[in-house]
Amino acid sequence: MSGTSAPPDRASASDRAFLAMDGGRFPEQFGVVLRLAPHRSVDLDWLRHLLATRVPAVPRLRRRLVRTPWGCGGPIWVDDPDFDIRRHVLHTTCRDPGDDAALAELAWCIVTRRLPRDAPLWAAVLVTGLVEGGTAIVVVLHHALADGVGGLAVLTDLVDPGRGAPTPGFPARPPRARVLAYDAARRRWRALRDLRVTTRLLRASLTAGGGLRPTPAPPCSLLAPTGPRRRLLVLHHELAALRDAVHPRGATVNDALLAAVAAALQQVLERRGEVLDRIVITVPVSGRGGAQRRELGNLVSPLLVPVPTDVGRDERLAAVAARVRAGRAGAVGPPPIALLGGLFRPLAALGGFRLYMRRQRRLHTLVSHVRGPRSSVALGGVAITGAFPVSAGDDSNLTVYVDALSYAGVLAITAVVDPDHFPEGDDFAEVLHRELVALSAAPRAPDTAPRRTEVPGSRVERPSRVGGLPAIVRGSLASAGPGAAGRPRMAPIEERTAATAPLPRGEAALAVARCVIVSLRLLVRGRLRCPRTRVGVTVRFGDGSVSTIYRETIVAGAVAARPCALVVRFRLRWVRGRGHALFRAESLLNTPLFAGFPGFVAKWWLAADDNGVYRGLYEWDDAARADAYARALWRVLALVSEPGSIDYVVLPGRHRDDLLTVSPPGGGQPAPGEWWRPVAS
Repeated sequence: MSGTSAPPDRASASDRAFLAMDGGRFPEQFGVVLRLAPHRSVDLDWLRHLLATRVPAVPRLRRRLVRTPWGCGGPIWVDDPDFDIRRHVLHTTCRDPGDDAALAELAWCIVTRRLPRDAPLWAAVLVTGLVEGGTAIVVVLHHALADGVGGLAVLTDLVDPGRGAPTPGFPARPPRARVLAYDAARRRWRALRDLRVTTRLLRASLTAGGGLRPTPAPPCSLLAPTGPRRRLLVLHHELAALRDAVHPRGATVNDALLAAVAAALQQVLERRGEVLDRIVITVPVSGRGGAQRRELGNLVSPLLVPVPTDVGRDERLAAVAARVRAGRAGAVGPPPIALLGGLFRPLAALGGFRLYMRRQRRLHTLVSHVRGPRSSVALGGVAITGAFPVSAGDDSNLTVYVDALSYAGVLAITAVVDPDHFPEGDDFAEVLHRELVALSAAPRAPDTAPRRTEVPGSRVERPSRVGGLPAIVRGSLASAGPGAAGRPRMAPIEERTAATAPLPRGEAALAVARCVIVSLRLLVRGRLRCPRTRVGVTVRFGDGSVSTIYRETIVAGAVAARPCALVVRFRLRWVRGRGHALFRAESLLNTPLFAGFPGFVAKWWLAADDNGVYRGLYEWDDAARADAYARALWRVLALVSEPGSIDYVVLPGRHRDDLLTVSPPGGGQPAPGEWWRPVAS
C-alpha cells in the first residue's frame, strides 16, 4: 500500500440513500448491454486485459465503500488493495436460440445479481453464444457508484481510445481518523450554514416531484403490488427522424417518448375497459452540467409529468413539452432523498420506502432516457454496433416502466413489465412503436424566418431551412478593417430602420424601470434561479466562433406558450484581459434589467468569444415581447458597448434548448452572417 494518504472521498447523500434502499428482492443496480461486431479476438482474456489497462483511469472502479470510525462522518470510498480484474470481468453463454429475447432475459439475470459489498461495485460480463456468432458485454453498476449519466461517463472512459494514464500510488492509504473527523465537522458546519439554501432546494425539488401531497394519479389496474417475475421487451427506433419531426414543434425526443408511452398505456387500459384522462409519469432529471457530467455518484431528481390522454397526438406532445420545461428547473438540484438523508435513510433501511412504493398513488410509471454517443464507438478496436439499457427496479406497484438510451442514431427502448400483472407486454411494445412512428412522420412546423434587424439596402434572400433551423442570408456584416484588429465590423445603430430601431430613450427607461420592479418581486418570491445544468457547456456558432455558457437564469414556473428564441450580441468597450472575468462576476447584478420583462422565461449567459463578442441566448413567450425587450435593452447596452456592436435575432416557434441540437448548415463551413446560429458540435 502506498504511503500517500488520499483525501476523503465521501459517498454523497444520494449514494447513501440508494445503499439504504438496497434491501429488497432486486438490488439497486443498472446496466447496459453492448453488442459487439464479430471479431475473432473477442474472448474473456482479451476483455480482462483491455479493461485492466483502462479501469485505473477511473479511480472509483478500484475503490470500495467502507464505514468510518464513530464521529468521522459517513462512509468513504477507499482504494481496494485486493482489487482483481478477474473478480469483476466474467463470462457466460446465452441460452438457445441466442436471439434478442434470450439476450434480454440473460441481461436481466446479470443486472439483478447482487454485487458484493466488499469490492468495487461494478461488473462486466462477456456474453457469447448469440446468433451468427455474435458477442455482447453487459456492464453493471450499483446506483451508489453512479447514476445513468455518471455511468455513461464510465463507459466513455473505457471505450477507445481510453482516458489516459492513471494516477500513480495505488493503492493509497486510507485517510487518518483525525482527517476524517475534521472533514466531517467541516461538512456539518457547512450543512448548518447552508440550511436556508437546503430548505429552498428541498422546496423546489419536492415541487418538481409533485409536492408532499400531490394530486393522486387516477386509480387504474396499472398500479398493483409486483411479484418476483419480470419480462424485458426491447425495441429500436431511428433517432434522426423522430428528432427532426418534433424539434420544430418545440419538443424533444424525451418529450416524444413520454407522449408515446402514455398513449400506449392508455390503449392497454382501454382494452381492459378503463379510461383515464391522464397518465402520470415520473422522469429522472440529471442535475449535472459542464464538468459534472464526468463525475460519478448520483445527482438526479424526480420530475412528475401528467400526460393528458384525452387529446390528440399533437396536443399531447405540446402539453408534455410545456410541463417538462416548466418543471425542469426545480428538478436539477439534489433529490429529496438526499436533502432528507438523515431522516430518509433509517426509514429506507427498515423497509419504509419499499412499503410506500407498494402503496403509492403519485405516479403510474417511470420513464428514463440517457443520451449516449451520437456516433458509434469501439472497444479495443472492436466496434460496438448497438446498446440497450437495463434497470432493476425494486418492489413497488409499478407493473411497467421504461428505460431508453440513444446511441449512434438509434433510440433503444427497454420496457420492463411484471408479466403476472401486465400480460399485454407485446401489445404495449407494438403500440409504443406505432406511436413513435406516427410522431416521426408528423408534419414539420410551418417555415418561419427569424425576425431580426436589417440594414437598409442590404441584400436579403428568401428564408430557407438548413439543418432544421430557418436560415436567412443578410449583408449587415462588413469586412473587418485594420482598426478592428481583424474582428468583424457590425452595422451601426444609426443605420437601423425605424421599425427595428431602439426604443426612444423615454420608453426604454420606463420599460426597464418596470422590469426592475417585477424582477425584485420575483427575487423575493424565490422564482429567480440560476441552475448549473448547462454551465460550462461550449457552444459553437455558425460563423465559426466559440463561446461558453457561464451562467443561466430562469423564472421558475414560467412557460413559453408561444415559444421563441432570442439571440443578442454585443462587444464591451474598454474591457480587455482580466476585465472580462470581472464583468462576468459583476453581470449577475444586471439580472433585474431583463428578468422582469413580460414573457421572459430563461437565459444562457455566454462569455466573450475570440472576437470579444458576448451573447445571450434567451427563451421568450411571444416573439413580439422578445422584440420589444431587445429594442429596450439596446439603450442599456449602448452605454457600455462599442458603437455598432449590438445586434439581435428573434426566432419565432423555437425553444432555446433546441438550438444546441441542430446540425451546422452548409456542411459545417463557417458563414459570417450566421453569428446567431448555435450549431451542434
